[in-house]
Amino acid sequence: LREFFVPGVDGKIRLGDVMRRAKERLTRNSNGTKVSDPNKLKYCLIGDPAMAIPLPSHDIVVESINGEPVGDNSQAVLPANSVVTISGAIYRPDGEAATDFNGVICYEVYDAETVGTSVETIGSSSLEMNFNTRSYKLAFAADTVVNGRFEATFRLPAQCLQSDGTGLISLYAYSNDMSVEAKGYNEDFVINGMDAAAPDETAPVIDNVWVDTPSFSEGDAVPSSTVFHCDVSDEESGIAVDELSVGKTAVLWLDGNVLSSELSGQYSPALGFGRGSIEYALSNLSVGNHTLTLRVFDNAGNSAERSVSFVVESAVSTAYELTLDTDVVTDQLVMSIGGAVEEGMVVRYVIADAHTGDEVWTEETASLQTAWSVVSGTASAAPGEYLCRAYITVGDNHIVTSDKKIVVLGQ
Repeated sequence: LREFFVPGVDGKIRLGDVMRRAKERLTRNSNGTKVSDPNKLKYCLIGDPAMAIPLPSHDIVVESINGEPVGDNSQAVLPANSVVTISGAIYRPDGEAATDFNGVICYEVYDAETVGTSVETIGSSSLEMNFNTRSYKLAFAADTVVNGRFEATFRLPAQCLQSDGTGLISLYAYSNDMSVEAKGYNEDFVINGMDAAAPDETAPVIDNVWVDTPSFSEGDAVPSSTVFHCDVSDEESGIAVDELSVGKTAVLWLDGNVLSSELSGQYSPALGFGRGSIEYALSNLSVGNHTLTLRVFDNAGNSAERSVSFVVESAVSTAYELTLDTDVVTDQLVMSIGGAVEEGMVVRYVIADAHTGDEVWTEETASLQTAWSVVSGTASAAPGEYLCRAYITVGDNHIVTSDKKIVVLGQ
């Protein structure tokens, strides 16, 4: 484990180097003298030894909370329901300020630690082990970094643990060109007391609701495996992401049945406090009409609800199955549909981001084969996972193929 944090000569930490150095360490005695023990140098690595471990190179330092400097064993006292402003800077590995760093910073605010218990049963006896954990996330937001400095404002929920233990702010930042990452945290505060601010009685806003693709319209046909998306906002109190308010977190229903009552993992913050989006993957939906309903809460307990209806199309017959010439793409992908071309047939080929559902490429044609180039003009598809499908229209029949997953490798 110690070798995981030792960068190579180029500043990167690669899996093969970690294994090699760890094995070499085993061939030295307590005095550091190398001893001959070939068996300890043998190992089997199932993976790519050249794979770099994605650890941020730069550091994030929170320098003030509500305008007061932090550090030197001082702790800020933050009342529940209060507005908090943090500011700080990005630093290079050599300790110098990264004044050329411009990008986005994401931060999560956690309440004080609580004690959890793990129980392991061995035969007829049970062993209990206590551990400290931070179970309650109070805020999750993003903001901008300009010339290596940032300032972010958020509101704490009214319901907090009211503990004397310190809270935690976990921070991560990336540059606009995605070439540099930074990480950091701060525990120089406690959350105690209550701010007597006027209550927020305004409900959050749910908009930009779609299924499968941003061009979706109410009642559109979608494939059986797709994605639900919406934007949510509440800039006064923030969207509730904590688990303290039982029954007051986001809930998603499908046709009146609870699909998920824990959507914090599907929430992604947008720039600025209280704004973000929810994306939920749907799979193996039955053919026919469906309605999704989302309810979200803000940190003041106000709620909003929004529904969207859609139709799941019949899966295409095996005669029209989509096939790919490869599932690992470096420059070009050929997509083909087995079967005969029928009069008036229209085929729309789609390649979409596997995680967001956003269409990155589409082509409408009468042909049962087409090619997609990773690099098109000056733009290129980012490395990652994508889904391929085809929508086929023959007269009044609208059918869709099952999704095929591909992986695009970096150039």
